Amino acid sequence: MVRRIVLAAALVALAGSSTAQIVPVTPGGGGAPPAPVEPGGGGIVPGKAPGPGPESENDKAFKELLTGTWRLDLQAPPGWTAWLEFTYNADGSFSGSQISISGNPPPNNRSETKYFGTYTVKALDRSNFTLALTYTSPATATASSDILTYIDQNTLYNPRAGRNVTRVQ
Repeated sequence: MVRRIVLAAALVALAGSSTAQIVPVTPGGGGAPPAPVEPGGGGIVPGKAPGPGPESENDKAFKELLTGTWRLDLQAPPGWTAWLEFTYNADGSFSGSQISISGNPPPNNRSETKYFGTYTVKALDRSNFTLALTYTSPATATASSDILTYIDQNTLYNPRAGRNVTRVQ
């Protein structure tokens, strides 16, 4: 109970802040950052967009940080490589691909699915934010969201994937 009150007070203080105050998280033992704190238990919440309300300074700072192209290497069977590569634009739109390459000879060794849509960013605290995606293509894609942890300007940590998301230079 006390923890929730302290968290709520911290979030209210951040929401009223006139300047963004995002800070990187230092990885703990084993290289993984501590799990983000979110009311209701935290973790991934598929299909849940950030709550309504005006965009805070921290929301804007995380959105600015996210603008650009990011890559998440996926777990794949032996002999395969797979990754997601998405570009987030300052206007709130995104495009990207999920690419898989097998050990089979070309041309049957590559699979690519393209994604397009819009995104929103909502700060949870000074080091964690929710990224919510709404897809316009492919038609079968459903809205989703992930919590990401800010490590540095070129690295975010995705706890659901258990690995880092890196900026493509």
